[in-house]
Amino acid sequence: MAGSGVSKLIINAFQKFEAGKLQTNVGSYELQINPNSVSCSFAQEKNISQEPSSAGGDTIESKRPTYYKEAIKFSFTLDDSGVLPNTADGLSSSTGGTGLGTSIEKLKKATILPLRSTHAPPFVQILWGDIALNGIVTEFSIEYTYFNITGNPLRANISLGVVEVVDSVVESSKYQSPDITRMPIIKDGQSLPQLCHDFYDSNLYYIQVAKENKLSSFRRLQVGKRLLFPPLEK
Repeated sequence: MAGSGVSKLIINAFQKFEAGKLQTNVGSYELQINPNSVSCSFAQEKNISQEPSSAGGDTIESKRPTYYKEAIKFSFTLDDSGVLPNTADGLSSSTGGTGLGTSIEKLKKATILPLRSTHAPPFVQILWGDIALNGIVTEFSIEYTYFNITGNPLRANISLGVVEVVDSVVESSKYQSPDITRMPIIKDGQSLPQLCHDFYDSNLYYIQVAKENKLSSFRRLQVGKRLLFPPLEK
């Protein structure tokens, strides 16, 4: 979890997550009041620790690194009663309860509502102080705690849960050990020097990798094919 240096917790929404990076910002939401606490946990990805078997059924040692995804949970308050000097993000009015729903709708768009372009909820980036996490929202709950005389909500407690999103690039950046064997599936636009840089932190090993995979040319990689990136002496 890298530091962000942001004083107010911000949720940035993105359309895509590719090659270890969030791409195409589609919105953001800034909290009215920062959370009192944030809980962090780390869980092993399902099936990642299963050991492969040989043709004879014997278990063989897996070279795949074990990756523990980070997850955070936090709660915060939105208030439209006028007791706070600042208004909630997206609030259309300061009193009367007519603006709280507008703010919550903006929050939903930045976290859980499907995008027209992808038909899926956005990826999110959580930034606050030492917290910087790229992930997807897995929990979203609302508890209304205060109302005006007509029954319109003036205050709500929001709870969010976010789980880290990772791919082979993120994993390789965490594990630069030469003892790890990797076998990624080649995607369109990837090059051997680029993959060597991702896995070995240097693009100088492409000739060794090309020989290992018996490639006639390192310039033309076959999309959809697996390549072997073995441990190399550096």
